[in-house]
Amino acid sequence: MVNLKLRLSFGYSGNNAGISAYGTQVTPSTGTLVRYNFGGTAAGYDNNDEVIFSVQYSAASLSSNTNGNNQQGQFGPYLGGTERNHKYMAQDYNCSWAAHSWFPKNDARYDVTFMLKMWNEYNDYYAPARSRPGIDRFTAIYPRAWDRAQEMYEDYLLLTDGETAPNAEGYRTFTNVLMTRNVGTDQLLVDGALEFIKKWWPQYETIDPLNSFQMVSGNYVNQLRIYPFIEHLDDPLANEWYWRSGLAMDFFQPVVKKFDMGRSVVFNTHESYRDIVLASLSETMLLYAEACIGRQEWGDAEAMINKVLARPGNSKDGTPLSVVLPTSSQQAALEVYLKESAKELYGQYCGRWPELRRTKMLKFMVYKYNFDFRQGGRLEGDPIGNKLYRPIPEGAMEINEGISAADQNPGY
Repeated sequence: MVNLKLRLSFGYSGNNAGISAYGTQVTPSTGTLVRYNFGGTAAGYDNNDEVIFSVQYSAASLSSNTNGNNQQGQFGPYLGGTERNHKYMAQDYNCSWAAHSWFPKNDARYDVTFMLKMWNEYNDYYAPARSRPGIDRFTAIYPRAWDRAQEMYEDYLLLTDGETAPNAEGYRTFTNVLMTRNVGTDQLLVDGALEFIKKWWPQYETIDPLNSFQMVSGNYVNQLRIYPFIEHLDDPLANEWYWRSGLAMDFFQPVVKKFDMGRSVVFNTHESYRDIVLASLSETMLLYAEACIGRQEWGDAEAMINKVLARPGNSKDGTPLSVVLPTSSQQAALEVYLKESAKELYGQYCGRWPELRRTKMLKFMVYKYNFDFRQGGRLEGDPIGNKLYRPIPEGAMEINEGISAADQNPGY
């Protein structure tokens, strides 16, 4: 059975003035921001005071263990089949380099949003008895060096057989990001891989890491994957080319874990019975900030964004996160705002496309940050054109006597 939860106690007139007028009622009347505690047992997240509108699932009343939702498996690459016992990824979306880069070093939400270390089986992460450094094996790590990015790049280059010659656009990739090399009938771990892990993953500084492996027909097959976040160059596009070197491979980037159940029921993309949050207090606070930017009330917008950033546990060292909102133009302010909303609401069903369209920033953000557009080739010029709205499905138009082909959204 699926239930809906709706809890609203403020008004909204549908425009910036309306949001601004009611904005001061949002926090005291709706709830309080709780610790950014997604993933696993869902303790402190599902149905907490911050949730305004959610679709609630009950495992006991689902007719089948494959009739849940697929939110936990939508964001990230394929993690193998039943033989690996990782969660089943639908591979609907890959996470962008740009979104990763927007998280600063002190932002604890980065570690909460992404599965940066995968143990022998995916849900071992949530089982302390099966996630012990130096005792239990692991499958993949995704280290990030932040201010030591150049040093990590140089170390990783030694594991990859170097880099390719520049492509037509002048960019390079790593030659081989698989951490295996064939030795006789075995596939062994590449020299230097475990040393790389001990250097760049603090848990292993004084402990020997144990990588996952599989015996196939009596032969040793290494399973370890190492995919660091590459950000050593000033050119974001050059960094992303390196980062996407393993694009065609399983595990090539960290999957989103903030919607995880923390246990496996059945190997199926729709096994989850976690709630789907459709509206939350933090989103509402950000909407208020967006409206303030629309009214050029820069101080109020910045103050509200910083209230969201000051959520308990958001920073790694306890120093509240904050942002300075530019006042030079609405576009500059909205660009900063949209980066903050992307990090706070990552993967949630809040409508990123409508948000970009509503702020009139869709083309700006896509053409500045989208890899497929920036690399040139298939998406040059103005590929979005007037397609600011999704098309109305033909089937919906056929059964609705009130609309015709003339009512189709522009561009279709």
